[in-house]
Amino acid sequence: MPAPQVNEHPARAISGWAMLAVSVVVTLGGLALLWWGIVRAADRTGGGIALITVGALVTTAGAVLACGLTPVAPGEARVVQLLGRYTGTIRTDGLRWVNPFTRRHRVSTRIRNHETDKLKVNDADGNPIEIAAVVVWQEERKAAMVSNLLVVLCSDHAPQPVVNAGSLYH
Repeated sequence: MPAPQVNEHPARAISGWAMLAVSVVVTLGGLALLWWGIVRAADRTGGGIALITVGALVTTAGAVLACGLTPVAPGEARVVQLLGRYTGTIRTDGLRWVNPFTRRHRVSTRIRNHETDKLKVNDADGNPIEIAAVVVWQEERKAAMVSNLLVVLCSDHAPQPVVNAGSLYH
């Protein structure tokens, strides 16, 4: 069965600074309820157990809200997945907030380049040639790509087709 096609689309994300403030207020409010419940339970004035329970739940809700905060640095993006399914990509840098139950994977979007020195080689007829290369890439397998490119450029034979026999990471 062929792999499904996935098209990139923006993830649902809002300003992280607003949600940071909300999560801090909710967490502090929950801690205040928790403290108030402990005081009432110690004084035996009633309602202490209920306040402790509500305070613990509100504090937990504030912590869960804070788990959705995601920093995105310039030159990177975050791929968002919910239960293993792609839900979008965050490309806006800064502090962003997404569903706290998602996984966020960091992806570099920096464009890098590598410039080689001039090399003196001879072509098939024996004529001297000076060659150099500027390689621009945006993926993580840069070393293998630069190496393969230089082998092709400096070889005394025509390039041959390459069969991909796997990944660098297996």
